[in-house]
Amino acid sequence: MEVLGERTQNFRQLLNRQLRLNDHSITGHVIHVDRFGNLITNITHDSIDTIAHGRTFTVHFGRETVGRIFPNYTQVDDGDCCCIYNSQGQLCIGINKGHAAELLGLGFDSHVDVRFYPGS
Repeated sequence: MEVLGERTQNFRQLLNRQLRLNDHSITGHVIHVDRFGNLITNITHDSIDTIAHGRTFTVHFGRETVGRIFPNYTQVDDGDCCCIYNSQGQLCIGINKGHAAELLGLGFDSHVDVRFYPGS
């Protein structure tokens, strides 16, 4: 075993976090923080479309709330927080020209909610 690396006593348990969906919300988690500090979640574009049925929604994480999904991070002012879908269709949280993980105090396994509202 020593050929593979140093012996450790610090183990990290990986949890299999599944989405929780109901008629009015989706609950997910941050599953990765990229090198730019963007927070990638396990919430997908498809899961939001499936529950939304044309309704408005807000994304809640930490103390922040975002009311729409933008095409890219540069669509908001420098330092503003926003959500986008990445090329794999995952909901991502970022800050234009900022490190979201550090500035928001969020990281792997942080809680993210999408809440849906009646009407259009």
